[in-house]
Amino acid sequence: MTNSTLSRVSSITALGAALLLAGCAPSNLGAERPPASAAAESAPTAASAVTPEETCTALSVPASLGFNAFNEFRKGNIDIDARNQMLVDASTAYRAVPAEPGSQLEAGIHSVIAYIDASAPSSDGALFDASTDDYANLGSTLGGLCSAAGTELVINAASGG
Repeated sequence: MTNSTLSRVSSITALGAALLLAGCAPSNLGAERPPASAAAESAPTAASAVTPEETCTALSVPASLGFNAFNEFRKGNIDIDARNQMLVDASTAYRAVPAEPGSQLEAGIHSVIAYIDASAPSSDGALFDASTDDYANLGSTLGGLCSAAGTELVINAASGG
């Protein structure tokens, strides 16, 4: 298996794991639904549905994909197709990150998505440019919001150097 294939498989696996951990997959398949009155009493409020820690943990997936797409391509460890796929995966993952409605974290995530959506694909097919100061500043803002909430936004680099 080539490095780019391993990187892509690793990225997709990490994305799936993060989405599962973030509660994006049903955990009660086949379970009986409680009576409506019990469901209403135990239903989480919007404020308690998603914690900043859950949001910041889930943010590590798209942030790592964006960083690695730029960094690994720059270092020659992945080809254009692998980079472009990582950017598509990052865009998809940002859209799947759970966040408390109306929170600063949700607004920060929406800012990243707006940056991606406003980007014109490059001539070599990159969905957006993860090497710009604008993208880095958006990531720094998310990192600061996670720190202020008492947790961290972790970027997992595919390789050192």
